[in-house]
Amino acid sequence: MRYRASFMDAVAGMALLDAGGRLLAVNRAFEAAFGYPDGVLAGTDLRDLLPPDVAGQALREFGGLWLSVSAIRAAAGMGEAAGATVETAWPFLRADGEKRWMQQSLRILPGEAGHPPCALLQVTPLEGGNGRAGRDPATRDEERMTQTAFHDVLTGLPNRVLLLDRVESALKRARRHDHYRFAVLFLDIDRFKVVNESLGHRAGDELLRLFSDRVLPCLREVDTPARCGGDEFAVLLDDVEDTAEVGTIVERIQDALRTPFPVHDTEVYMAASIGVVVRARQYASAEDILRDADLAMFRAKESGKGRYELFDEDVPSAVPDKLRRENELRRAMERGEIELYFQPVVSLRTARITGLEALVRWNHPDLGLLSPSEFIPLAEESGLIYHLDRHVLELGCASVRALRERAGPAAEFALNLNISARSFRRWNMVESYSSVILESGCNPLDVRLEITESLLLTGVDAVTDKLWKFKELGVSLVLDDFGTGYSSLNYLRQFPMDMIKVDKSFTSRVHEEKAAYGIVQSIVSLGRGLGLGVVAEGIEQSEQAEVLLELGCLYGQGFLYSRPLPFERTVKLLERHCSLPLSAG
Repeated sequence: MRYRASFMDAVAGMALLDAGGRLLAVNRAFEAAFGYPDGVLAGTDLRDLLPPDVAGQALREFGGLWLSVSAIRAAAGMGEAAGATVETAWPFLRADGEKRWMQQSLRILPGEAGHPPCALLQVTPLEGGNGRAGRDPATRDEERMTQTAFHDVLTGLPNRVLLLDRVESALKRARRHDHYRFAVLFLDIDRFKVVNESLGHRAGDELLRLFSDRVLPCLREVDTPARCGGDEFAVLLDDVEDTAEVGTIVERIQDALRTPFPVHDTEVYMAASIGVVVRARQYASAEDILRDADLAMFRAKESGKGRYELFDEDVPSAVPDKLRRENELRRAMERGEIELYFQPVVSLRTARITGLEALVRWNHPDLGLLSPSEFIPLAEESGLIYHLDRHVLELGCASVRALRERAGPAAEFALNLNISARSFRRWNMVESYSSVILESGCNPLDVRLEITESLLLTGVDAVTDKLWKFKELGVSLVLDDFGTGYSSLNYLRQFPMDMIKVDKSFTSRVHEEKAAYGIVQSIVSLGRGLGLGVVAEGIEQSEQAEVLLELGCLYGQGFLYSRPLPFERTVKLLERHCSLPLSAG
């Protein structure tokens, strides 16, 4: 697996391990935490860093964590930011033989390009600085280990393991005492992904802490709140009188969430979808109770944000169907059901093709050809979007080569490929995408990556660094849907873009609405002033093309010239080497 140079230079000690515990790669901070010089630990075994009396138990725990995290990800469709991480603590041996307790965070990373999955292990000394842990008495070590093993590091709340233990105890108590009742809530923060994508993960972490602080006062002392992972929380309501008392607590939580959250100098309005299980006595295990509370939460979210839903076993769940569609999408990439259609980008003066935009379609065996709006949200929600984006890149690079071979050297075009904000923020996406482009034999100059304007609002330095790496490779960069976000002249200057695309919402009204005309005029002037190409999307009428050309916009695409076409029809267009007739295709 390729990884960035920042992995080696990170302040936190990090290592990549395979399922057997072999250290595939370690950074400098990891080796320093154990007192080793650079380049010593890579290729060794994790058990070499563990005291002999705990090595066996620790490695069994490592294997269990690996399986549990993988199972959680598979069942819930979690992506990297969805919280599929487990925290615990082990004693380790430093190079000088001293035993130190260290907090560790384990996250499973999916395999890429035929490689198996690996684990990202991050270690932090429980006390002291400079990579060394303090010398606590054994009792304090045990307390710290217990705290870390059963509590969430970010919020300080009990974690899923401790919650399940307490729900199991409540279930046993309910079987012994007829008068005892309890309930379980499952909470999911609505629109949490929007905060992560627009304000960054630090803001997301801050919101999670504020959310837990807001919920706690709504509960009683006997209740157990927990963070289950990502933006998901659960609560054991212990010894409740009846369903009405449960409803009162739920409504108290929803009322508390109506006040905006102050996150990084911004007020964020959030709500939570809540699933509730009240008839818990009948269940066989705590896991089953939490599962059904999760199902009820899903129904609440499907019916609208900020709602709660009681679990009803007589109501069929939509979750199995959702998981089935996710599995179908995974298999679609393996079976060749994902296809590219191509829409020409043309010169507005001559109507000659100057480029192509690759648009993804799913040729479903039962439902026929599905548009992106019918499966991209599923890919985003399930965490499959990066794999889908990378698959589309592979198809796109192969298509460039095939189109050039079929259409001949006289066909002049570059291929625009869209990339989601989530994929762009992936830690190794530059290395991954670069390898796909170079290994395909495709000329990087023939590739244009389209990113959305909202992506530029998060992590300016990190985004700029990635953009420049693509520029150095020879790939062109296109800013899509320009005018719908927040970019300004000064902001846009920071990014090495080659082209901006005028959103179709402005193009469609440019010939008949003064405001749209003024906006497009400003965008074109801005682009020309910065030396950028300007493409207008969604051109459907010749009057629109005439006004755009009058404003100085030289390129466009839309149904006026051609609808998105499959590969063979695109080849025929390119083979003509002539201007497109209006409404081609």
